[in-house]
Amino acid sequence: EGSTQLWEQMPEAMRASVAQHRTILRQSVETYGGQVFQILGDSFQAAFRLVSEGVCAALAAQRGLRDAQWGSTGPLKVRMGLHAGPSVLDEGSNMSYQAGYTLNRAAHIMSTGHGGQILLSQEAANLVERELPEWVELLDLGHHQLKGMQRLEHLYQLITADLPQNFQPLATRESPPHNLPTQLSSFIGREKEIARVKEVLNSTRLITLTVSGG
Repeated sequence: EGSTQLWEQMPEAMRASVAQHRTILRQSVETYGGQVFQILGDSFQAAFRLVSEGVCAALAAQRGLRDAQWGSTGPLKVRMGLHAGPSVLDEGSNMSYQAGYTLNRAAHIMSTGHGGQILLSQEAANLVERELPEWVELLDLGHHQLKGMQRLEHLYQLITADLPQNFQPLATRESPPHNLPTQLSSFIGREKEIARVKEVLNSTRLITLTVSGG
C-alpha cells in the first residue's frame, strides 16, 4: 500500500525494504507448502494445495512484516487476497499459471483491501471456515461490486487478536453498474413527514402516500 509514493520519495531505502518484504513473504509461503510462481513489481502470486495453508501463510507473513525492523520507509503495509478456483499451469512460462478468471478474481479481491488486511472470497471461506484455529475468525463483509467483474463478490476478512482488525471500507463500488441517469439532486425537505412514515412502518405493513405533483 502506497508503494508508488515511497519509490518516488526514497528509492534507495525502498529497494532495501522491498527486498526484506520479498524474503518475509517467500519464507511464509514456502513454510506452509506454497509456491511463489510469479512476482510482478511489488506483488506476489502464490499457489497452495489447500486454502488453510494459504491462510496460515498470510497470517505468518503479516506477523513477519509487523515484527521486522524497517528503515526510513517505515513498515510496509501489505494487502492480501485469497481465492480458490481452477487454474492451469503454463509450462512454457517457467511453470507460471495461465491468466484466467481465478487469477483475475484473486487480484481484484486483493486490490480492494488495505495494507495489513487479508480478504477471502466466498469460495475460499467455504473451504476453510471449519479448519480455522480457535483464535482466528472470518468477518463477513457482505457483497461488493469489484472493478471489471459483473457479479457481486461476497468477501470475508480474516480476523485474529494480534493483528489489526479495523480498516476503512473496501475500495469497491457502492452499487452495481446500471443504465439509469445519474441523480442530479437529493430529496430536500419533508423531514417531519419522513420521520412519521418511518414511525408508522414499525406498526403496519402498508402505507399509501398521496401527494400533489411537482
